[in-house]
Amino acid sequence: AFRSFDADDSLAVAILTGCVQDQWYRGVNRSTARVLARNGWRVLAPRRQVCCGAPPAHNGRLGDARALALRNIRAFGGVDRVVVNAAACGAQMKEYGQLLGTEEAHAFSTKVVDLMEFLAADGVEPPAHDAGRGGPSGHLPVFGSDETYGQTDIRVRGSSGSPSTGAR
Repeated sequence: AFRSFDADDSLAVAILTGCVQDQWYRGVNRSTARVLARNGWRVLAPRRQVCCGAPPAHNGRLGDARALALRNIRAFGGVDRVVVNAAACGAQMKEYGQLLGTEEAHAFSTKVVDLMEFLAADGVEPPAHDAGRGGPSGHLPVFGSDETYGQTDIRVRGSSGSPSTGAR
């Protein structure tokens, strides 16, 4: 039921490939899987996952959005984290608890995390070459989905500097 990418079996996360994201930005999904694998995570992509439900929800078709949410909760069952690299999808999936009003949906929503939030929690391995390693402090400035939608700095493992405060 899952398509697996390389890395360690003991640390698994699932990624939402998304409907629009996978069609228009498939390279971003592949890059996401590579970055997660490089950082020691086994990356799973459930074959039965569907659209996050944001398009129908945003158009007032809440019945359709609920049906998609239920399908995704089943498709991602058994994973500890669902990593999302598309902001609208992540925001929609974090609201499954409110949308469905069930304990299962609320529990699922707590598993959903934006890619940048996920990587910022533990830092990232530097690339095999020095390109993109960040500034002198060894931090990569990226835009994440923190509470204020401001800038988040992700620490590169093995760097000596401390993260700078991102602009809010």
